[in-house]
Amino acid sequence: MAKLVPDKSRPGGVRSKCRSCREKSNRGGKNKENHLKRTYGLSLSEFNTMLTKQKECCLICQKHRNELPVDLHVDHCHTTGKVRGLLCYSCNAALGGFKDSLPLLASAFEYILKHG
Repeated sequence: MAKLVPDKSRPGGVRSKCRSCREKSNRGGKNKENHLKRTYGLSLSEFNTMLTKQKECCLICQKHRNELPVDLHVDHCHTTGKVRGLLCYSCNAALGGFKDSLPLLASAFEYILKHG
């Protein structure tokens, strides 16, 4: 019987495979490789180089990918398409929610300082 792996992002809070096993069974990584190339123009090798340079951590909160319920996401500028780095889901979603607007981010920063 397969050991269930805790995963807060899944219904019921568990998965049947760990990340390593899921990646191995992902047809040799072809789905991920195709997604990276099609969406961001990145090869799997370039993605892995970014992971290594970032020490497998989110560039904003510094959480290691093994601490996260889902793997790091490729962060990119929606205007230029330029890849900026790898972020955890929360940090990537936060930037997306502020639509990369520096005035909005500054306003949120001021809000936290004032109402912290």
